[in-house]
Amino acid sequence: MMKNSCLICLLVLAAMAVTVHPGLNLAPNPSFEQDSKRLGGWLPLGQLKVNEPERLQIVEAHGYRSSRSLRVTTGPFNTPESFSAKLFFADYNGGEGERTVESSNGITGVRTIALRLNPEVQEVHARTRISGDPAAAFRLSLVWTGRSGRKPVVEIHRDVQKKFTDPSGGKWRLMELRARKPEGALQVQLCVETNGEETFHLDDVGVEFLRRPTVRLWVNQLGHEARSLAKRVVLESSTELKHASPAHLTNLKNSETVKTLDWKQHGYIKNLNAYYWSADFSDVQSEGKYAVVMEANKNRLISAPFNIADNLVVPETLEASIRFYYEQRCGMLIPGVHAACHLDDATLPDGTWRDLSGGWHDAGDYNKYNGLTPDALRALSLLAVGYLDADGNLAPNEQIPVKLVKEIIWGMQWIDKMLDPVSLKLLDQVYSGYRYWGEPEKETDNLPDTDDERPVKSSNGDRSHLAVIYARTALILKHSSNQQLRQKGLHYAKLAERLFAETGGNLTTLLAVSQATGNRKYIDTARNRVAEWRDQGALGTHFATLAKFAILTGDETLSDELKPHARKRVKELNQLCLNPFGAAMRRAKDGSLTYCREIEDVNDWYVGESAYRLDIAIEGLLASGVGVTEGRTLAEFQVNWILGCNPMGVSMMEGVGTRFVPGYHHRYNAIPGNPRGAVTGAILNGFIRAFPHIDKPWLDLSEEPNADYHSNEPWLLQNNRWTELLALWKR
Repeated sequence: MMKNSCLICLLVLAAMAVTVHPGLNLAPNPSFEQDSKRLGGWLPLGQLKVNEPERLQIVEAHGYRSSRSLRVTTGPFNTPESFSAKLFFADYNGGEGERTVESSNGITGVRTIALRLNPEVQEVHARTRISGDPAAAFRLSLVWTGRSGRKPVVEIHRDVQKKFTDPSGGKWRLMELRARKPEGALQVQLCVETNGEETFHLDDVGVEFLRRPTVRLWVNQLGHEARSLAKRVVLESSTELKHASPAHLTNLKNSETVKTLDWKQHGYIKNLNAYYWSADFSDVQSEGKYAVVMEANKNRLISAPFNIADNLVVPETLEASIRFYYEQRCGMLIPGVHAACHLDDATLPDGTWRDLSGGWHDAGDYNKYNGLTPDALRALSLLAVGYLDADGNLAPNEQIPVKLVKEIIWGMQWIDKMLDPVSLKLLDQVYSGYRYWGEPEKETDNLPDTDDERPVKSSNGDRSHLAVIYARTALILKHSSNQQLRQKGLHYAKLAERLFAETGGNLTTLLAVSQATGNRKYIDTARNRVAEWRDQGALGTHFATLAKFAILTGDETLSDELKPHARKRVKELNQLCLNPFGAAMRRAKDGSLTYCREIEDVNDWYVGESAYRLDIAIEGLLASGVGVTEGRTLAEFQVNWILGCNPMGVSMMEGVGTRFVPGYHHRYNAIPGNPRGAVTGAILNGFIRAFPHIDKPWLDLSEEPNADYHSNEPWLLQNNRWTELLALWKR
């Protein structure tokens, strides 16, 4: 069960006197008017001869209500001799696979991709029109699949209909099937097959998910800072309420109503397949713990509890944010998490062994990459220098958190091992793929040079962040009480200069190198670059870089110059946030707004949606940092989404909030005592499309292990963005 689910009010209103909105048709390409990758989500059922003509084709001039239909060429069945064939099958997490087999059978029909199910789905209603041999037998099936233990795809149940609704209905006969979702089902496929060897056609396909009636309140489960103008609660109903009764913002300490909230109606949102209202309480600034309470059809709803405080986001998430990196460490014992692992990393491309232990596990796998590792150090060091003034000295009454410094040192020790001190070339990846799923310390024998070491994939690591992270780390170590670390800092400062000469850098790199070395030429170069952009009228083009530079240097004149560009950018970004949650959407190819990125196929790689919204938040904070306060509100709405005010009411940061996904896509779930694969502070990849053809946000809420990596895998990318957000939030 999900943590504190009683507080989140996933209330089932069993006897609601309301109108159910017509269901959303989830069938891929139902009228076959589109023609996209994999026919928009349809695959052959059976075995397809290798190199034979396509058995599925969208054809013209043979449709039920439109000009097109899907033609399915069946057979040959049970041939005397076997033939080399392709077998298509439902793969991991709703993906699609194919393999070569020897077969004596052929194509029996057609099926959809595996359509992901949400927990509230109760029934599926399927239908299709079939045009084919009147003498042939047809059957319509709903095949329910899920995960069992770590088996990626298990057929749980199959519902079958063999009779037409209108057996004498003419050329296009209707076949329908309504079935209840069996326990444990995570996906469902619609299949149509026949025993006839003649071609048949499909058209007017429908797959409707029937949800249980629910009314729910979604909030930021951490809460809001007192001055926030993004204090919002969202009401979601799967059915059309006659009206939404007033809600009450309640102080949980004394159960008193602080404010009666008026709902703004957003109506039915098709892709979310629900009705929405929102209410604002930004004028409430008194510190305390609150919840939103309301009545709906004689049922009492209460939101997750949340806080209002003067200072909330940094003090309440900083510890978890740093802890994430600590628990992702590779090459040492992490008490309560995992034993010392991969002590024998790694084998170089030339076959020799070098000590490359250390670093961080990149995601839910144990690989280590020099794309996101330097990016992590860039974000961590930005957070650390936030405790310093513009001259690189400790600000009054400030101290860089010890755990933050330790994490930076840990990461830099691995970068030191990966960097050639002479050529300044950076090794890229310590990579063993994704097949191993077990405790990290058992992937190898942890003994150097015994032929089971993980290999380094290439010698072309991303060096774009190296100069700035070496310079900032030098600046941080300058304030250490440890003489050895201070000496290391002096070495890093010299190395930063060499790296800058080799790779260049932006304004923040120039600032960092100047502060680390005390050499004014770097900051002068930065200011000359700003002057050039000013003369070229290009301040707006380089807004993000300039805003960060202005914030880090405290340059009020530059901040004033950037304000018009900041206002323009915030206005542009707010146009992406026109939804009940205030969360940034994506602009589709046709110009429409979508909650999740467009994909053509369930097998596409479409991760990182949390990072997208955190990038928007960072831009908002940059605007706020140069004096455009609306930017902070924009950022706060993205944080609301990450911390629970979203269509599933899930906090996507482990340990911050009250309701989290039941399981992560993380190999740590193989460690005894951690069946969820949870990592403190980990931020999910985030919402993805449930299906390629419909923009319906989805997370894997199954309690079975090895959750979908597209949505449920933590990754340095997301946490790097959060760390950067904290650095700017603090300022």
